[in-house]
Amino acid sequence: MLNRWIVSVLLAFSLLAMTVASGWLVLFLMEWPSVVPSINRPLWVVTTDTVTAVQVNVALMLLFGLQHSLMARPQFKTKLITVLDPRLERLVYNLSSTVVLGSLLLCWQPITISLWSFASPLWSTVMGTIFMVGLLISGLAAMSIDGSELAGIRQTRNYLENSPWSEVAFQEPWIYRHIRHPMQLGVLIMLWATTELTLGRLLFSTSMTLYVFIGLYFEEKQLIRNFGASYQLYRQRVPMIIPFIKF
Repeated sequence: MLNRWIVSVLLAFSLLAMTVASGWLVLFLMEWPSVVPSINRPLWVVTTDTVTAVQVNVALMLLFGLQHSLMARPQFKTKLITVLDPRLERLVYNLSSTVVLGSLLLCWQPITISLWSFASPLWSTVMGTIFMVGLLISGLAAMSIDGSELAGIRQTRNYLENSPWSEVAFQEPWIYRHIRHPMQLGVLIMLWATTELTLGRLLFSTSMTLYVFIGLYFEEKQLIRNFGASYQLYRQRVPMIIPFIKF
């Protein structure tokens, strides 16, 4: 059993890092304020060659996707809990995800070739409003579920108290009665709500969009395994990503 003090420190660091990385991701896409490194204004420029920048960014996106997908798979979790207490699995996942996301934001290379740009105050207001709607949807979705479990707090507390832990029962918080994956919907909105689409942003948004839908495919399968008929019935009633539209 790991030292409880070490586990407590890791949990505190994980929560702080997740908060910083999530906030940075929002500012990274907003490109505001000007002092914060963003998608077209990174912390440093390693290369000015477009082809090299694309290669670096694709490698970063692949690392992000592989880490999230691999560590979320049941087969990986089964192997991990043979050497680690199951109650610490979420903590390790969150720490790893935060490190990878931070590396992506830190090392992203700008590709500022503009594909289209609308600099009018009206367009800026419209896109800014749409972006904030996406942020609001994701925030409300996160607050309407058991955030302590998502952040690994409940599982880690059970470990520290040496008490058993089990998955929570299937629930349908208010926003989830209209859409099965509102957090992902909010992220998709934020990815594409921009007044200027550069080649770098197109690469980032396209890669993230692809990852979201691939991730949802596997997440749906896992939810069916976890909750069985309850989730199957839920899928039949509630759209996956766009309210009132079923695919």
